[in-house]
Amino acid sequence: MDPAEEPERDPARPDPRRIADLYLRTMVLTAEPVRLVLSLYESAIALLDRALESLRVREDPGPHISKAIQILAELDLFLDFERAPELSAALADIYEHLQSILAGECANPTRAGILEVGNDLRILHEAWGEVRRRAHGDA
Repeated sequence: MDPAEEPERDPARPDPRRIADLYLRTMVLTAEPVRLVLSLYESAIALLDRALESLRVREDPGPHISKAIQILAELDLFLDFERAPELSAALADIYEHLQSILAGECANPTRAGILEVGNDLRILHEAWGEVRRRAHGDA
């Protein structure tokens, strides 16, 4: 992605790169749940890509955005506050924030808002991928 397209980040909200680092330090999940989480991220990213395409061709991106919000809610269900309280709390904050952005995008869709959420999900997906590789001894 062109750095010029990257939206300005709110300094008060958690940094997805920090969250990604927490993922790498928290290797408590088995490969199967990690693969499921990766699939959820991939689905949400694909939906947001479709939402951007819908905007480009002047169609309603709302259905794609709504499904991405549902996936973020599903990801929230995977959080394990007992085994990884700091990571879970940080991810809960991120998921809530991303859902809030997307809720606004349903009402008034913008390329910048959709890109912001998609970029954050890509960072988190990359971190989960690293967790999976390390869990399989590929690191």
